[in-house]
Amino acid sequence: MLGGIQGLGEILMSIAAWRRSTFVVVIFASLAACSVADYEKPVSDFAGATNNAAEALVVLDTQVTESYAAVLRARVLSDKLLVKFDEGDCLVTSERCRLVAVNRDNQKEPLTPKDMIGRMVALMGSVRAYAQNLGAIVQADTAAQAATHVNAALGSVKNLSATVVKFGGKGGTDISDYTTAAGKFVNWAIGQYVAKVKLDALREATTKAHPVIEEASRIFEDTAGLIALVPKGELSSEVEKSFQAFDDASNESNLENLIAKAEAYDQFLRTKPATVFAQLREAHGALAAKLKNDDLSLSNVSAKIEAFVVEAKTLLSIVRELRYAGKK
Repeated sequence: MLGGIQGLGEILMSIAAWRRSTFVVVIFASLAACSVADYEKPVSDFAGATNNAAEALVVLDTQVTESYAAVLRARVLSDKLLVKFDEGDCLVTSERCRLVAVNRDNQKEPLTPKDMIGRMVALMGSVRAYAQNLGAIVQADTAAQAATHVNAALGSVKNLSATVVKFGGKGGTDISDYTTAAGKFVNWAIGQYVAKVKLDALREATTKAHPVIEEASRIFEDTAGLIALVPKGELSSEVEKSFQAFDDASNESNLENLIAKAEAYDQFLRTKPATVFAQLREAHGALAAKLKNDDLSLSNVSAKIEAFVVEAKTLLSIVRELRYAGKK
C-alpha cells in the first residue's frame, strides 16, 4: 500500500514536471519565433534616424524660413506684394495677429513663415520622443523598466495626437496605460518573462502609434509642401543678379558672392523634408506590422528603416551645409 502511494506520488510529480517543461517549451517556442533581440537594431536605427530628422527640421526652422522671409520682405519693399492682416486677425477679439503677403492674384503667404516649419518641428518632436522610448524598451533590464518606457512612449503618442488635432487632423485614438502581466509562475525564467514583456510593450506602443503617425504624416507632408511656395523665381533671380555682377566685374568678391548664392539656392532645392516623413511613416508601419504578424519578413522591415535612415542623414547633412551657405 505504501509503495502504491509512493508510486502515485512519483507519477503526480512526473506529471507536474511534464507540465512545467511543456509550459517552458511553449514559451521558448513563442519567443524563438520573434525574439526581442531581433528588434534591437531596427528599433535603434529608427530612433537614430528620427533624431536626425528632428534636428534637421530645427535647422530648417531657423535657416530656410529666414531665407524665405527675406525674399518675401524684398518683394514687399519692391511693391510686388502687399502686406495685409490675415483674415480675422489683429482685432480686439482675435486670438492671433498675423501678417500675410498678398500678390496681384490675391494669393497670400505668411509674412513670417515660421508657422509652416514650426508645425513640422512640433510633430517631429513628439515622434522623436516616442522613438527614443521605443529604443529604451528594447534596452530595458526588467519588466518594470519596459513598462515605464512603453508608457512614456504612449505619452508621446498622446502628445502627437493632440498636436495632430491642433493642426486640423483627426484624433480620437484611445491610448490607455500599459500594465505588465503578473503571476506566480513568472519567476521560473525571469529573463524569458522580461523578453516577452518587452515584445508585448513594443507591440502595444507601435499599434497605438500607427494611426496617429499615419494622420500626422498627412499634415506633415501638406505642410512641407508649403515650403515649395517659396518664390523660386526670386531665388533664381538672386543667382542671376550675382552672375551679372560677376560678368560686369570679374573680381574675387563678385565670384565669392556668386558661388555663395548658387550654393544657397542649390541646397534649398535639395531639401525634401516631406520625403523624409514619408520614409518615417513607411518604416514605422512596417515595424508595427511585423510585431503583429511574425510571418512578415524582418529583412523588409529593416530595408524600410534603412531607407529612412539614409533620407534623414541626407536631409541633416544638407541643412547643416545650408546653415553656412550664403555666409562665405
